[in-house]
Amino acid sequence: MHPDAPLTETDPHEELPVDDAGIQVELDERDALVEELTRERDELQSQLLRSIADLQNFRRRVAQEKDEIRKYATENLVANLLPVLDNFERTVAASEKGASAEALLEGVRMVERQLRGSLESVQVRRIVATGASFNPDEHEAVTTETSADHPEGTVLEELEAGYRMGDRILRPARVKVAKKP
Repeated sequence: MHPDAPLTETDPHEELPVDDAGIQVELDERDALVEELTRERDELQSQLLRSIADLQNFRRRVAQEKDEIRKYATENLVANLLPVLDNFERTVAASEKGASAEALLEGVRMVERQLRGSLESVQVRRIVATGASFNPDEHEAVTTETSADHPEGTVLEELEAGYRMGDRILRPARVKVAKKP
């Protein structure tokens, strides 16, 4: 523009006469750049919306899978316990038919071993208590007893077995703990 020309507002898309400074060429380049940036913005916005939709779909799928896992997580354990139930029913039937006490006791012992095996197959283990040092993470002290024969804090007796599954405590062992005389 000429330095003495008056400043007036113009429509940016209005055709301007080309002068010696090449103003029209600059406006065409600006318009092309605006179009390119607009197109790029629209593409990025579209990608963003697709990404958000993909994330929402992923979250929905994960939630559905978690529900399915929770629903059927115990299926394996239950399948392992059904034969134990069958054997308990057989033991009751044998008792009703007059089986000897020794035979019934042996049947109950077999069912107990089968039940323990089923629990061990899903990583359920009994917590060692008697003779161990009291551990509040694994043991629940129900009572104490004065003992000169055992160090303080030794578990003297297991009143109820405790169990863990993997690294998690399902139920602490309820115990009697030694204390100093």
